[in-house]
Amino acid sequence: MTGSADKSVKIFDMGMQKEVAAQKSTGAVFCGSIVRDSLLITGCDDGNILAFDLRNLECLWGYGADEAGAVHCIKIAPDHRSLVTAGDAG
Repeated sequence: MTGSADKSVKIFDMGMQKEVAAQKSTGAVFCGSIVRDSLLITGCDDGNILAFDLRNLECLWGYGADEAGAVHCIKIAPDHRSLVTAGDAG
């Protein structure tokens, strides 16, 4: 998975060494984490976290996580039931 300042999220198949899916985000993508091989969570410069289905990179939902600015990092809990974000709000 890669994220970019051009608001794109891309998934690459490392075995085939090629891009297999791409989607636009709501803002520049600063971080991401894969959950259970089927869900990608990203943090964006507009304060949103977005969840993508990894099979087709369809955006499933978004949530305004940081009112002051960007989400810079994400950590998924070991039980996959919660996540922690850190961003411009401190």
